[in-house]
Amino acid sequence: MKKFWKYIAACAAAVMLLPLVACNDDDTVDPYDINYIYCYQKDNLYPSIEYRANGNFLENIDDPLQLVPVRLTKPAPADLTVEITIDPSAVDEYNAANNTAYKPVTGAQLLTTTLTIAKGEYVSPEVISVSLADHSEFENNSDNLMLPIVIKSISASNVSISKSSRLFIAFNYSANFVSLKNISPVEVGNDQSTWATQLANVNITDFATSLWDAEEPINVNIDIDGTLVKAYNEANGTDYVFMSDATLKANTITIPTGAKTIDLGINVGDYSNMPEDGFIIPVRMTAVDGFGAAADDKANISYILICRRVPAIISGTPTGNVIAYNEDDGWTITVNGKDVYEDEEYGEEYEWTYLLGGYYVGPWEEGSTIVIDFGSPRTISGFVINFYAGFWQYGFNKLTSVKTSLDGNKWKNWGESEANWYLASKQYQFSYTTTVQQIEFTIGEGVGYGINPESLKFYEP
Repeated sequence: MKKFWKYIAACAAAVMLLPLVACNDDDTVDPYDINYIYCYQKDNLYPSIEYRANGNFLENIDDPLQLVPVRLTKPAPADLTVEITIDPSAVDEYNAANNTAYKPVTGAQLLTTTLTIAKGEYVSPEVISVSLADHSEFENNSDNLMLPIVIKSISASNVSISKSSRLFIAFNYSANFVSLKNISPVEVGNDQSTWATQLANVNITDFATSLWDAEEPINVNIDIDGTLVKAYNEANGTDYVFMSDATLKANTITIPTGAKTIDLGINVGDYSNMPEDGFIIPVRMTAVDGFGAAADDKANISYILICRRVPAIISGTPTGNVIAYNEDDGWTITVNGKDVYEDEEYGEEYEWTYLLGGYYVGPWEEGSTIVIDFGSPRTISGFVINFYAGFWQYGFNKLTSVKTSLDGNKWKNWGESEANWYLASKQYQFSYTTTVQQIEFTIGEGVGYGINPESLKFYEP
C-alpha cells in the first residue's frame, strides 16, 4: 500500500503537486481484459494553488473549478453512473506515504457528485466541478491543505474502479516574504573634495521589498553585522574594509499598508582613508513582524559598498596601444588548464600563445576558461578577441566572467560582459586601468559555426 501511494505521489508531482493530477497504471500493469474507471488527466495542467494569510489566492481562480472528466479503459458496456466524493481519509494516507503534513480542506463543495458515460463511450461529457467560494478556512491559516476527490462507486459490476481514481488538489500557504535589496555600489570617484557631499545622505531606495502590498504595516528589523565581511571578500576576491563606525538611521524600517517597499538611510563613518577596494557595510534582516509577513531567508543580507571605482568589464574599444608580444617575455595561455591545443585529427599539438601572434590554434567551447599570465605585472586597459576569418559566425554572445590577479591566488572579479554577437571582433575595456599579472575569462554561448578565435590582443593605457 505504501508503495502504491508513493507511486500516486510521483504522478501527482509530489509536494510541488500540480494539484490536479492522477495517473493511470492499471491499463498497463493489470490484465487488458479488465475495464477500469479512472480520472482522466489528458491536457490537465492546472497550476498549484497558493493562498495568503487573508484567505485569498495568489492568482485569480475561476470558481467553481472545472477539473477533469472520468474515463474507461474500454467502451462502456452500458449507460454508466459514476459517483464522486471528497474523502478526507486519503490525506492521512498520502501524508504517511510521502512524509508530508497536509491537512484536509473542509470548506470545499463538490458540485458534481455524479458523472455519466453512455454505452459505447469512453469519457464522461461532464467534468468534476468543485466550489471554493467559502475561503474562511484559509484565513489566518498557515497550513498546507489538500482536497482529495475520489471515485466512490460505479453502476456496473463488470467495471472496476482504478487505483488511479483519486484526484489531489493542494493548497499551499504562501507568506508575504520580505527580502533585502542587492544594491549597486556607491561609487564616489577619486576626487576626495566631493566625498563629503556625496556621502552626507546615503539613502538606499526600496531597500526592503515584500512580495505583495502590505495589508498591515510590516516592521523589518535590521542590524549591521561585521562578521559577514570576511566571507564576502573570500567569495568575491575583494578587499573591502568593514566601516565599523557606520550606523543605520533606523534599526526598524516599516513597509506601510498598501506599499511593497521601504527605503534605508545610512550614517556613513570615517571615509577619509578609503582603501583601494573601498568600504563595506553588511546589513542583516533579523526579524519581520506583520500580518502574513515573513523574512526571506535567501535574501536576508544586503552588502552596502562604498568605493572610489566599481570594477566592471565593458564592451567597447580599449584605450591606449596594443602590448607587443615577445616570446621571451614569458607569457602563457591556458585553456581549461592546458597550454596546448591537441589536434586529434592530425596528431599535432599547438601552443595557445600562437594566438598572440595572430594565428588560429583551435576552437574554444561554451564554458571554456582562458587564463593569460604575463609573467610580470602589466598595466592593462582592455583586450580584444578577433575571430576566425573575420566572420561573426565564429564567435560567442558574452563573457560570463572576467577576473584579474597579481599573484594567482587572490582574484578580483570584474563581472560579465555582453558581446555584440554579430561583430567578429569582441572588444572589452576595464572600467578603470588596472595592474595585473593574470587575466582569466570564461566564454559564454557560441554563435554560428563555433567559437574559433584567430587572435588575442591586450592594451595598455
